[in-house]
Amino acid sequence: MFNKKPLMCAGISAILLVFLPMIFSMFGLIVWSGFFSILSNISALVLSIYFMYGFYYLGMKYKNKLLSVISCVGIIFTIVLYVTLIFASGQITSNVEQLNQTVSQQQIVLDNLNATNASAEQIAIIQTEMSNTLFDFFGPYLVAFLVVLFLWLIGSVLFNVSLIKLKKVEYAKVTGIIGIVSIGLTLTIIGIFLAIPLMLAYCVMLVIILFNQAKKFKEIR
Repeated sequence: MFNKKPLMCAGISAILLVFLPMIFSMFGLIVWSGFFSILSNISALVLSIYFMYGFYYLGMKYKNKLLSVISCVGIIFTIVLYVTLIFASGQITSNVEQLNQTVSQQQIVLDNLNATNASAEQIAIIQTEMSNTLFDFFGPYLVAFLVVLFLWLIGSVLFNVSLIKLKKVEYAKVTGIIGIVSIGLTLTIIGIFLAIPLMLAYCVMLVIILFNQAKKFKEIR
């Protein structure tokens, strides 16, 4: 599956990851939305795997077990996440349509109650039903999102710690520090705005590391 030049391939994949899925998504807005949506997810999955494999390979080269292990875990996590999204997208769309229909019906009932000057108790009942409908729908998705976010945070911290330990790799230590600082900033409301430029710089530094190491190991001539 993987190229004989894993570091160079990983760097190119990182660049394509920024543009290719977005291009497919834009095509999906014009024609064949379902097809291009799946194509966007598949391209993002494949490019992400190649990107993370580059760091697995880098960890193996420098005998950094933490980097190799966390990269492998990241590949598995990414595969599970994207495959779940691909196969669950249809069900999610169906659930959203059902939610819209249910909420619309409840809103009609609420409007009729308000128009007929119904009692406060009757209005409160239908409002409670609407709140419960929304909670029942968004609750499981919120829990799933928080679980994924927690796992991502743990994995990101360990990945950046492993980068800091790559003392022989140029820019690895500063990149790892930037990554950890960015993660800390995203956990605060105000810090999110400061984290955005840092995350952009962080991503660029990761690509630079890959290409520099590819050149070192004569993958680029």
